[in-house]
Amino acid sequence: MKKLFGVLALSAACLISQFSAMANSAQKDWQGTSANGVIVTDEECPVTVEKERLTFDISEFPETYYSTPEEFLSYTGRVTAEYTFYNPTDYTVNATLVFPFGKAPSYGYHTDPLTGAAEYDADTEKYGITVNGSETENRLRYTYAAVDFEVERDMAKLHEGYVEDPFYYPDIPVTKYIYGVRGIDGEKYRNAGAGFRISGDGSKTKVFTEAGMGYYHREDAIEASLWVNNGSILEIYMIGEQPEKPLQWHLYEDSSMEKKIDGTVFLTDTEKMTFRDFAMMAYNPLSSVSETDWYNAVVYELNLYERNAGFIESRYDHLNVLDTLMRWYEYEITIGPGERIVNEVTAPLYPEIHDYADPVCDYTYLLSPAQTWKEFHDLEIMINTPYFIRESNLEGFEKCEDGYRLTLESLPAVDLKFTLAEKAGGRIMEPDTGAAGTSVHFPVTAVAFLTAAGGCIGIAAAAGITAAVIIRIRKTDRKK
Repeated sequence: MKKLFGVLALSAACLISQFSAMANSAQKDWQGTSANGVIVTDEECPVTVEKERLTFDISEFPETYYSTPEEFLSYTGRVTAEYTFYNPTDYTVNATLVFPFGKAPSYGYHTDPLTGAAEYDADTEKYGITVNGSETENRLRYTYAAVDFEVERDMAKLHEGYVEDPFYYPDIPVTKYIYGVRGIDGEKYRNAGAGFRISGDGSKTKVFTEAGMGYYHREDAIEASLWVNNGSILEIYMIGEQPEKPLQWHLYEDSSMEKKIDGTVFLTDTEKMTFRDFAMMAYNPLSSVSETDWYNAVVYELNLYERNAGFIESRYDHLNVLDTLMRWYEYEITIGPGERIVNEVTAPLYPEIHDYADPVCDYTYLLSPAQTWKEFHDLEIMINTPYFIRESNLEGFEKCEDGYRLTLESLPAVDLKFTLAEKAGGRIMEPDTGAAGTSVHFPVTAVAFLTAAGGCIGIAAAAGITAAVIIRIRKTDRKK
């Protein structure tokens, strides 16, 4: 028996939502999601896609606000990507798939009605994954979500244990310094600022401060700053080696940190802990997020916001990563020698909403990347909806009893974009002119890639969902 190892990513679409606020403060636009087609980048890859059936079930547009979890979970819009995969080889492929389906949409309901705590997994049980019609077991995984999705970058965030980082590890020492403030002329200086300077390359020590602390560049140093008044409590965390000398604080008349004033910042207490304890301070053990996924997301975010001299910018609470997490399902499939399987993934469909007098919703499905597969045959697109297609960049959609249908013998050279509206006429779909994550359509990539016996890398994507798949391939030679 020979063992081969590879990586397969099967994607659908990350549901990272953003919105654009109008000048009158009434929200009129909410960003939605898009997805990639199927990709393979090596002609040696054995697995072929014999058919893809893409089904949009859109009987309603989502609301821009939900007041209860029941209302949010009753939303029925969904997309299903059904792939027929064929294994033409004489060995069995055992695959562990991770299926990212993004952050919860901005217009969802994200509060536990019993505790009042924020939660972002209320809709996860609505998703389904089947192989040959049978539901597969899966577990939830979480990674730190950027504004867009990149296969190699985001796949690299998935770890079975603690991430191996060049600086951070669970037992690295952390010291918390607690300071008080007194002696400020509060009548004269109502917006006083406090600051301290740090220098060096940050290779031995990282500095994390409470949320809301900014910084200034001062020649060869960084000056951390924040607003204070008499009685303020300041908490500074030193990660790694501790400074030989205590921090030298100064008080200023305002946050510009230019004119010094009288007053004192004094040390009241210290507390020692491990980095793991530090990273888990905002973690809720009752959540569906595992300890290691949470820890790894904190490490990623601390690295992302590190500035010069090891200073970690903390305008937001980087220890509470709950609302920055992309959600993944992890499950297993097996494809025997010469076997075909049907893998179906279903997810709620969160479009970009334009809630004007003439409401419309924009949908994007990226088809062009799938041109790289060795073999990709029939593609069928079905849009089950009572609404009207206001515009589509693909020609050939036929009106049918349940909505619209398009059948293609091969992949088109362009991506699918269409707009649905309650009325047949009116606004046309605006072009996508920006980069991923900043454009009219928010594409959260659904990409999956497969490394098999020939060293091939393939990427498969399903509408509205992004699935990355880590595959272990076990090859068993057939007996003659």
